[in-house]
Amino acid sequence: MIEHVKSIPSEFKRRDLKNSMKEALVQMTRYLQKKLPLGSQLLKDLSCLAPHNIKDEMSVNAIGRLAALVPHVVSDREVSLVKDEWKLLRVALMGQDCSDDHKESKKKESCSIRLDHFWSKTLSGAGGKFLHLEKVVKSLMCLQNGNASVERSLSDNKNTITAERTNLDLQTLKGLRLSKDYARWQGGAHKIDTFSKDMILAARNAHQCYLERKKEEEKEKSLLLEEQSRKEKDAAAAKEAFDKIDKSRKNIDQREEQLEKEEEAANEDYKLAERLLEDASRNLTKAIEEGDMVGIKIANEMVENARNKLSRVTEKRDDHKKQRTILKKKRKLAMDTFLVKAAKNSKR
Repeated sequence: MIEHVKSIPSEFKRRDLKNSMKEALVQMTRYLQKKLPLGSQLLKDLSCLAPHNIKDEMSVNAIGRLAALVPHVVSDREVSLVKDEWKLLRVALMGQDCSDDHKESKKKESCSIRLDHFWSKTLSGAGGKFLHLEKVVKSLMCLQNGNASVERSLSDNKNTITAERTNLDLQTLKGLRLSKDYARWQGGAHKIDTFSKDMILAARNAHQCYLERKKEEEKEKSLLLEEQSRKEKDAAAAKEAFDKIDKSRKNIDQREEQLEKEEEAANEDYKLAERLLEDASRNLTKAIEEGDMVGIKIANEMVENARNKLSRVTEKRDDHKKQRTILKKKRKLAMDTFLVKAAKNSKR
């Protein structure tokens, strides 16, 4: 890369290329800082397991925090014992370093040796002095540092479910995976003792286990069908109820529209009756002043007709008010019924 940059004849292009490379490195660094768990306290504490970090004073607190994270391995009371054993290990390792040259060679050796080999050698030669620390270290060394095992498991599933075996159910797939894992653990299928008592019993009971599993599956399927049928019936009943409520609401809307038109007509009739009464009263007054007996008789008839019409219109308007009150109650009842049924369906 350096030779390629030097071979560029233009100084401006070389400077531009260098700046681009610097910018790319800066962007990659920022991306790694953002994505990598650099601030994880767990990763910082796990670094104390490195041979060259054991002698660090901060490693004592780090191993204590790590021990507290595995309560299934050591109890809370044993965390202090782990820290004490770690201090003894630090003293033992410090006692092995007697000179600067020896320290330097030890540091180089600790950086090159594999971590599991180092701890296997250290703990096996301790004579049982680090029992609690050994359990914690072994537990921490089992932590996965990647997803290779998961990817391997997915690949095994893909190789098991071929184009001719697409109808395999979950239990059968689990059985095949367990068989493969057991054969792999034994070092190969050829190393499995096929005539052992457990293997013979497993082969004899395989079909019975299969029949029991199929029976359970049929039972679960029947329960699922019953549940589905019940839900469909409930949904149909709910739809029917909602349709009735919607129809009732539409009828109420239509009746309210009709009632509103009738109220407008009644108001017009009421205004007309009032005007007729006023005109009849004026004519009656005028006929009395003039002494016109025929006019008085006609005016009386007009007044009587206007009062009768006014009375009928008033009764009609009162009836309209009663009907509107009834419609409001029906609408409220329909809405309450709708909300109750909606709440019941949501709970189901």
